[in-house]
Amino acid sequence: MKHKLSCSIAMTTFNGSNYILDQLESIVHQTRTPEEIVIVDDCSKDNTFELVKSFANSHKDIRFILKKNEKNIGFNGNFMQAVEHSNSDVIFFSDQDDVWQENKIECMMELLEENDCIKALKCSKIDFNSNENLSNIRSNMKSLKDVEAKRVSLVSVLKLFNCPGLTLAIRRASYLKIKDYVVANGNGYDVIAGLYFSAHDSLYSIDYPFVYHRIHSTNTTGKPQKRTKEFALKSLNRKVQWLKSSIELCEGDCKNKYFRLIKKTYNYYSKILECYYNNKKIKLLLNCLLPNKNVRYIYALSNAYFLLFR
Repeated sequence: MKHKLSCSIAMTTFNGSNYILDQLESIVHQTRTPEEIVIVDDCSKDNTFELVKSFANSHKDIRFILKKNEKNIGFNGNFMQAVEHSNSDVIFFSDQDDVWQENKIECMMELLEENDCIKALKCSKIDFNSNENLSNIRSNMKSLKDVEAKRVSLVSVLKLFNCPGLTLAIRRASYLKIKDYVVANGNGYDVIAGLYFSAHDSLYSIDYPFVYHRIHSTNTTGKPQKRTKEFALKSLNRKVQWLKSSIELCEGDCKNKYFRLIKKTYNYYSKILECYYNNKKIKLLLNCLLPNKNVRYIYALSNAYFLLFR
């Protein structure tokens, strides 16, 4: 049965004056407008917050909640601040520099209202360069027919650790269960959500790009990274931390087979790091070549190459 839900936009800003107005315009002109837009600024040094306040004053028909941190806390903590200040049933996470399709909220909210099993819903995205003409990209978009939400498996999340926050809409009550793990451990707010909800069979996905993701020189996340030994080490350590937090979150709270898979994956990555720190290169390589049969550890193999040979 369909239940009417309210929705909030949780947006964080930091030195985003170049693109913030484009994103805000795409949100207020949605075919279904949100009940509120929560924006938390992380001590911008430019005029981002002033632009946001001016925009809010000229759109009195939508409730804006505007906050500015007293000190810089980073984008993960900042998003959690936005979640704290939101009041609706569903939270859409928004970056400051993207552009949304005009029917993103309407389509995603319909699916959430129709299916109580969906606790977190993600769409796909299209990356575009800040110099590209967005109109040309839009004109080449495939037509939107029947939108179908498909369940995302835990195995697929473990393959790539990819669950971009800018594509997510999550039921607020469900997200509050994991919020403290994001704040306490400095985890990626979106990756932890992907792991937790897929482990509970409640992460779903739409194969339609409702988000145009802008790539530019000052992106916090999402921009291409140079592959180095330092990058590989950081990447592996980050995955170990995400998995450790997921073990704590999911213990006794999800299907045993999923919990075992998360623990097995955690042990796998931990073993690679242990071999590296103890300079056991042959053992490290063997561990990479003999992964858990359920998961293709694409990134682990790639990172191991840089740890061993670069």
